[in-house]
Amino acid sequence: MRHCERSAAIFYMLVTNLYIENPHSYSGQLVANPPVNRLNSTNNLFFPNINLIIIKTVMKALRVHYTTTAAFAPINQANIAGIVKELKELKHPGINYSTWLLPDGKTFMHFDQFENEEAHSILTSLASFKKFDEELWASGLESEPVLEHVTLIAATGEFYK
Repeated sequence: MRHCERSAAIFYMLVTNLYIENPHSYSGQLVANPPVNRLNSTNNLFFPNINLIIIKTVMKALRVHYTTTAAFAPINQANIAGIVKELKELKHPGINYSTWLLPDGKTFMHFDQFENEEAHSILTSLASFKKFDEELWASGLESEPVLEHVTLIAATGEFYK
C-alpha cells in the first residue's frame, strides 16, 4: 500500500468510525471484536486493498483509582475477589474486569472494559459490587476514587469474543 493510500485509509477510518483490517500493514494494531459487518476488498470501492470492518457496538472503558487505609486494603482485596468470583460465574462476554494494587499496598486501580452501557449496569447491579462499594465508602479512604473514561487506541488482544 502506498503512503498516500494508507493516510487516506486512516483518515477515512477516523471520519466514518471504521476499523481497518489489512493483513499486510495493519494486522493486530487495531483490535476490536464487537458484532460487525465486514466489507472485503472485492466490495470496497474506496480502498480495494483494504478490508473494512464497520463497528456497530461502542465499547466503554473506565479506569478508577483510589487509596484506602492500610488496615482496609486486605478487606478491599477480598471484596474485589468477590466481584471477580461473581463475574466468572456470570460468564458475561461483554465485561472485562481487572483490578491492580500499586506498590504502596493500599492504592487500587480498576481497569474495566464493557461492550456497552448495559454490560456496565450488570456489573454495578451485582450483590458483590454493592457490598464492595458500600464498604469502600464507609472505610475512611485516604483518597477518593477518580473515575476516568478511556479510549482504546490499540491492543494486542481481542475484546468481546
